[in-house]
Amino acid sequence: VDKEGRGVDRVIAHLEQGTIRREMGDLQGSQASFNVAEQAIEHIDNKPDVSVSEEVYASVTNMNNLVYRGYDSDRVMLSVYRALNQLQLGDYAAARVHLIRSYNRQVDAVNRNARRIEKAQQSASSVAQKKNVNVSRTSNDPGFNRAMSNHYANIKQYNAYADYVNPFAEWMQGLFFFADAADGSDMERARKSMQRVSGMVPSNRYVQDDLNMLEAVQSGKQGIAPMTYVIFATGVAPSRGEFRLDIPVFLFAKDVDYVGANFPTLEMHPNFLRQLNVNVQGQRYGTQLVADMDSIIAQEFDNELPVTITRTIISAASKAAIAYGLRQTVKDQNSWEALAIRLAAGAYQVATNEADQRCWSSLPKQFQVARFPTPADRVIHLDDHAGSPAPVTLIPGKINVVFVRSIAPHTPMTIMQFSFGKGSSTWQTALHN
Repeated sequence: VDKEGRGVDRVIAHLEQGTIRREMGDLQGSQASFNVAEQAIEHIDNKPDVSVSEEVYASVTNMNNLVYRGYDSDRVMLSVYRALNQLQLGDYAAARVHLIRSYNRQVDAVNRNARRIEKAQQSASSVAQKKNVNVSRTSNDPGFNRAMSNHYANIKQYNAYADYVNPFAEWMQGLFFFADAADGSDMERARKSMQRVSGMVPSNRYVQDDLNMLEAVQSGKQGIAPMTYVIFATGVAPSRGEFRLDIPVFLFAKDVDYVGANFPTLEMHPNFLRQLNVNVQGQRYGTQLVADMDSIIAQEFDNELPVTITRTIISAASKAAIAYGLRQTVKDQNSWEALAIRLAAGAYQVATNEADQRCWSSLPKQFQVARFPTPADRVIHLDDHAGSPAPVTLIPGKINVVFVRSIAPHTPMTIMQFSFGKGSSTWQTALHN
């Protein structure tokens, strides 16, 4: 944040800072960081999409010089984390706003990105014309296509739930509108959310139990018993790496020239705790998957790939043209100055040949949940298979939520709590109105 808090990486810097502050227990500081990221995203959204001048500058340097706008998976999770912070701080009204925003961001993402990607392609095409770069000849080259297919085959194996949909955000909305229901319409919104999540993760029995419970409550067949939920955020979300590929570019009167270009890729992190067991008065409840961030991020990465490839081709070709022009000016000279210019041209290409590897890397790999009746003694034990079970005494509340964060096996877990209702008759009455 000190380095990039006001630069092109302002959004990503504050997203990372907000996550780290949250996991250190500094909820107010986390909200302050997330608020800066939110304001930066709103400022970006109120400006025109990436301009041709920005594209031109990035093409002769690298894609890291474009403003980081926040992927849709970032924007949805930003709203979810802000809601979680507000729930722990006891501000349910603010949490409601952020959860509704997370839902709206998912709904708007498909159309918004279709327009944005189309404009980005148009902008890139304008740059290609200005730079006299024949993108189509490169992208249609059989060898180039084979290489791209091989490198990105693993990305396409991840099955997303639907474009830009995050089941954990949906599940959180369902939980909130059930646990903090103001009236029957909130309960119906909760039921619909759980119904959508059930369709996305049909093997999760806890989600199905919640859906059955909500339908029974709405029909008057049962009341609401004290319930506890454990949210398990485990592992680390994909980071971005790069791979180098010699690609054909077509410049000037030359038939073809091969230049090195670095393309971004996703790196998955398999070292994570695969399940959290919760021991409750002799019974064991294992957490079950509700959202796989690998799949969500991979789907968005794949959606962006055509624009990314086009920009990388343009960048490689533009820098090759500059280097070619410099070499041509001194091709008939044998002086030290000519050699220095040739070396400088090569160094420039190497120094600026860098893929955009920015991403919100402190997100978890998976969100899992468990659900069970709150025990009479209000004590549960979390067993991460790494040592002695961690006892947790539940705070007062009708509906309790324990949020557990694990980075990797055999590392300390972060445990946070919040609750709804506090057992008040007012809250219970509201649910049935």
